[in-house]
Parts: sequence; structure tokens; C-alpha cells
Amino acid sequence: MRARFEGFTSGRLYAFDGIVPPNRGEFLRFEIGLLLSMLSENLVSSAHAEAYWHQIVQPLVREYIPAVTEEGMTNLTVSARLYRDKWLAHCPDEGPLGEVLSVAVLVAFDCDDNDDVRRGQIMKHAAGKTLDDCFAFVDRYSEIIKGEQDRTTSP
Repeated sequence: MRARFEGFTSGRLYAFDGIVPPNRGEFLRFEIGLLLSMLSENLVSSAHAEAYWHQIVQPLVREYIPAVTEEGMTNLTVSARLYRDKWLAHCPDEGPLGEVLSVAVLVAFDCDDNDDVRRGQIMKHAAGKTLDDCFAFVDRYSEIIKGEQDRTTSP
């Protein structure tokens, strides 16, 4: 996660050919929510997932966003839970990533879901880079989980 936070603060992640989405921070909320989603899917209970998520996310948020308030932390938690709930509603067979990713893109670009023309333009412009950045995160998470599973099942 540290590398992801560094990518956000450096502007390397979710940057679109010089176009900065008005709500670029939504991509950070998305990834924080994606982490909670994947933990919830892989751990025994949602309580375990959320406790582990807090251990990972809170120190990083406080390090990279030193001015964050308790209200800000609460808002991040609420946002992460919303992404997780949307993810789990479509999991495992209904393509949860596509569902949550489209929400993040539209919110980041401040696009009304009913504006078909603008939504199409935004998705066409942002889809490739968004998918690349997101898959890098998902792939790394999957490597970590697989490594943990191999470690715990090895004699």
C-alpha cells in the first residue's frame, strides 16, 4: 500500500495525459475500498477484514495526509465500506471490479451517471490507464495472498 500512496502523491497513478480529474482523490478512496473488498472476500469474517484494513490504512493515511482529521478518517472508512458492499454484491461471478471501477471513474470526473455522452467520453479517455493502474494493485494483492496461502499450507 505504501507504493500506492506514493504513486498518488507523486501523480503517477490515475493521471490521464495531463488531465487531472476534479475529484482525483476518489481513486485513492477506491483503492482503499478495493483493499477492504478483497480482504473481506479472503478473510474469515468482515470484522477481521476491517480490523486488518485499519491496521494497514490508518498509519499510511496519517503519514501521507498529515492534516487528516478524525472526520476524514471516518469518511474514508464509510467510503471503503460502500465500495466493499458494492463489490460483495457482485462477487464472485458478476465482475465486481467493473462495477466499482466505473463508480470511481465517474465520481473522480464529477460525471452524472445520466449524462451518457460525457460518461462515454470520460470512460473512453480514462479506461485504459485506470485499468492498468488498478490491475497493478489487484495483481500485487493476489501475489501476496497466494504467497500467504502457500506459506500456511507448506509442511
